[in-house]
Amino acid sequence: MALAAGFWVTRLLVLQLGESHYALYVTTTTLAAWAGLSDLGLLAILPWLVAEAEADGARLGRTVGAAAMAMAASTALYLGVGAGTYWAAGRLLELPQDTLLTARQALSLALGLGLLGFPLRIGTAVLAGLQDVTFVGAVSVLQVLGTSALTAVLVLGGYGLKGAVCGLALPPILAGLASTFRAQQVLKARALHLARPTKQDFRELARAAASAALSTTGWQLTTSAQALGLSRVGQLDEVAQLAVTSRLPLLMMQQSWTLPDAALVGLAQLKGEGLRTRARAVVQTLLQFQALVGAGVTAAILALNPAFVTAWVGPSRYGGDGLNVAVAVHVAVQYLVHAVVTPGAVMGNRLAVGVATFLGGAGALGGALLLGHHGGAVLLLATAACSLLTTVPVGVAVLRASLEGTEASAAPFRWHTQALPRLLLLLLLAWPAQWLLARAAGVLPLLAATATCGLLFIVITRPLWRGLPLSERQLQLLRRLRVIP
Repeated sequence: MALAAGFWVTRLLVLQLGESHYALYVTTTTLAAWAGLSDLGLLAILPWLVAEAEADGARLGRTVGAAAMAMAASTALYLGVGAGTYWAAGRLLELPQDTLLTARQALSLALGLGLLGFPLRIGTAVLAGLQDVTFVGAVSVLQVLGTSALTAVLVLGGYGLKGAVCGLALPPILAGLASTFRAQQVLKARALHLARPTKQDFRELARAAASAALSTTGWQLTTSAQALGLSRVGQLDEVAQLAVTSRLPLLMMQQSWTLPDAALVGLAQLKGEGLRTRARAVVQTLLQFQALVGAGVTAAILALNPAFVTAWVGPSRYGGDGLNVAVAVHVAVQYLVHAVVTPGAVMGNRLAVGVATFLGGAGALGGALLLGHHGGAVLLLATAACSLLTTVPVGVAVLRASLEGTEASAAPFRWHTQALPRLLLLLLLAWPAQWLLARAAGVLPLLAATATCGLLFIVITRPLWRGLPLSERQLQLLRRLRVIP
């Protein structure tokens, strides 16, 4: 329901705002997200630190206390970063004066509302570390639904671009309030109280957050590079086409990362308890799962995305098969990055991973600013190349070193070597599947064609399903399909 609401609101924004103002919406919200980096990696690393300290009540109290004090300082930093972002927008974007004024007004509104919700994000991070997954999941779904509903009301009410920005920025404030209150109640129920942190606690927090700050900054640069590169040269129509063409692929990628990312908290706990053998087994499972899902999502982009975008927002807003192929390449590379970097950061050298991710993001942004005139497809391929040259080699090296040279150290290569030939076969079959889906008139033929493609994917990727920790019902289904013995 939440995903359907998100797609409906995106279509509403494209149709109600028009492609130019929708492109401004994408650009201004992307720039506003830069101010969110003012936490300097604290929110990214805090769930892991809470998970590692959960067994020691005194340590947990000091960790959360140090994080709360650091978050207060980060809120002050947000003001400076936000002002710098507002100033940079006027010099970065080569737009007509009236269009630039509209963009800066929307950006100032997004930054102001973001400031209100920024310090409240600590509650969600603490709950994630305590693995209060039911509450965090429910708040996340309600936030998406609330964002969709409020955005629709404001945009249809005639508030235009400013209404769209308010619809996006207000629900996180409410979600932050609810999460912060919940975190206080959970800590109180466990008889835990915030304790005065020591200098050592601050040093550990700063050391861990430094690597996370580099990683999150690098990832933010990677995700924002294409829109900023096109906006800088005034290609607002291409920004809108890139946004809608990549909407489903990026959403599938991010949603498929939810499960392995949730497992990282448990992986941090195993590492904190010294259970390295079990931790290595978890890493192997994560690599296997992401190889399987990455192959499926990449093939689905080529086969399903053209028909989906055309039916969703109309053929004139589809960026073309060349852009769609570039999106698929970008997503495949980001799966590889995520597969080796996230467990490597938990198990090994977080700082090395952070530096490599930052360099990849900086290279992507620099390339986008230089190559903006060449279109979105070129910018996506340049971003993928930067990741392959910087983040992936370092991530593989860190992961192998963290697995102590055992048989598990070959896992990154073993699972992805098995996935590669099957991915190539899926890609070859994606072209006739795309032709079939484009000619499937009506809902039922489209669903039948999609189901056929899904079964074909399961058959081709049979070896990658073995050994995954699935439920008994899922295992029985796979046995009936003869996917596993």
